[in-house]
Amino acid sequence: MMTGAGFAYSLAWCGSLFVALVLSIVPLPYHYAWFRPEWLVLWTLFWGLHCPFRASLLVMWGVGLLMDILAGSVWGAHALGLVLVAYFARNFYQRLRALALVQQMLWLALVLMGYLVCVAWINGFDDSYSHRHQSTALVVWPAVITALCWPAWLWAMKPFSHLRQ
Repeated sequence: MMTGAGFAYSLAWCGSLFVALVLSIVPLPYHYAWFRPEWLVLWTLFWGLHCPFRASLLVMWGVGLLMDILAGSVWGAHALGLVLVAYFARNFYQRLRALALVQQMLWLALVLMGYLVCVAWINGFDDSYSHRHQSTALVVWPAVITALCWPAWLWAMKPFSHLRQ
């Protein structure tokens, strides 16, 4: 039998996962695709920082595989990227929660660049990566946009931040 706190955590976790997945697959025009925030990475970081021992790496692997299926990418690309993000969040959660918001945003941008390079590397740098300036833009712009979305994501998820272990 699940307790009230466990049920609230599960509901918040699944609901926010659903929102992040939907926002990640909403179609955008080609020219605006570079400016799409990586919602699933924001979701992973939030739960990795607020409930680091409930969000296991195996679960993040499964969520990443679900994103691979929804995005139609190579299986394991998003899964490996999310596991790496979750690993960093889990190992440094005490330091990261103590940082100022601007410092968290900078850290997020750096981790996200690593995530995007990992996903692009596994996907094989297809035609969209054919020019050097485009490949740089496909890594830098989503990282900057996602880092700028971090305060809004924290504000939206604030009601669930009390659901720590």
